[in-house]
Amino acid sequence: MNKKIIAIAAMVLACGSAKQADAFMYLGVGAGSSSTSIKVDGSRDSYNSSPSYVLAAGISAPVPFVSIRGEVEYANLNSSKDSIDVETSGVGLNGYVGLPLLPIVKPYVGFGLANMSTTIKSSDFKSKTDTAVVPQYMVGLDISVPLVPVAGGIEYRFTDASYTGMNVQVQSVLLKGRFSF
Repeated sequence: MNKKIIAIAAMVLACGSAKQADAFMYLGVGAGSSSTSIKVDGSRDSYNSSPSYVLAAGISAPVPFVSIRGEVEYANLNSSKDSIDVETSGVGLNGYVGLPLLPIVKPYVGFGLANMSTTIKSSDFKSKTDTAVVPQYMVGLDISVPLVPVAGGIEYRFTDASYTGMNVQVQSVLLKGRFSF
């Protein structure tokens, strides 16, 4: 619950500071699926894709020839196998750099740091890791029409979380949308 409150407060602060910087503010949402690989004591186990989502607020700076965005994000990335569910969630700060390919299509790369934890649960047990700061790597394609405040796109994301005695790697494909104001 504390992560969600921190994420909401950071999103409000990001929107307020964007107005002062004469940049575009945006709110974003993404939905898709994630698959997870967990390595414990040299043994790796994979979990199938399950619905995942992200919520974000950020600013997009007006820079010639490239687009630069920074955002605060809450991510909930899920996977499952048999009757075991794996949820990796947390709050992160992401930065994106995009190149305009055409006026409408814009490929981008991104990097973020997130404070994540992983919960593994079934009908018999529930185990939650401590939180850790983990890297996120993103590559995607934005589609936006000039002078229209809505953008959409698709993103591939790789999150690599190392906790005490366990490594969790999450791969996600998300359809994302942003509303600028």
